[in-house]
Amino acid sequence: MILSIVIPTFNIEAYVDSCLLSVETALNQIDGGIEVVIVDDASTDRTRDIIAQHQRTIPQLTVIQHSRNQGPAVSRNSGIRHAVGEWVLFLDGDNLIYPETLKFILGKILPIYQEDVFILGMALIDQNGIPIGKFYGDYLKVNPADILNNMPYFLLQDNFMDNFALVRRRLLLPDGYDTSLPYLEDWDLWIRLTYHVGASFRFIPETLGAYRVRTDSLHTSFGMQNPRYVNALIQVYAKSLSTINMPNDIRQRILSNVMYLSSSFAENTGYDRWT
Repeated sequence: MILSIVIPTFNIEAYVDSCLLSVETALNQIDGGIEVVIVDDASTDRTRDIIAQHQRTIPQLTVIQHSRNQGPAVSRNSGIRHAVGEWVLFLDGDNLIYPETLKFILGKILPIYQEDVFILGMALIDQNGIPIGKFYGDYLKVNPADILNNMPYFLLQDNFMDNFALVRRRLLLPDGYDTSLPYLEDWDLWIRLTYHVGASFRFIPETLGAYRVRTDSLHTSFGMQNPRYVNALIQVYAKSLSTINMPNDIRQRILSNVMYLSSSFAENTGYDRWT
């Protein structure tokens, strides 16, 4: 098996049908070598029923059902463990791929480039699927290629890469995503793959997927007013400071960020995690 598409789902009945239709359409453009692994994280709406309907039309589809909700990191790890492909493509269940995406991956990425991780270009769509821009450039105002090539320590300070990526599966085992993080688990993974594993990254600018901007998304909970998000941010910084050799100026910037964040955490919760 060449590629496993891992899709975590939780209460996304409004979007999972369009996600799986996009996957089915892309699968119809190729001859084989790809499986789809959905991990439903104990959805309580119609998500599971919609997935079951697609099992009839996507023979490559395997469904893993969690008995209780455990979060996206645990779901992705379940998918990684059940996957058998040499590569894993991470796709969120409210996002899309395009009809030529899998054909492009099999024909114009994997046979040509030697890197371990491929960050893939995405369009932006609204809740109704209407295009509203590009993920890299409009939503995140960065060019990942420039940062990857010219700013090797920028990743320790901020994340600039989404989960929509191709990763060699052997690099994801046995640890995968850090399940202690309620947020930022993708950033933590990119840091560990870069600085602990020594994985190489390449940005593929072609638009191969669509990122749905939702008002009810987990991403809308990002921000300094959310103590769990602030705590996760401190955790990621603290792990980097304790495990990675870095230039002193980078270390000082991260320490300054931690001190600021810990003050914000104490102000918002009345609890100082450093005392």
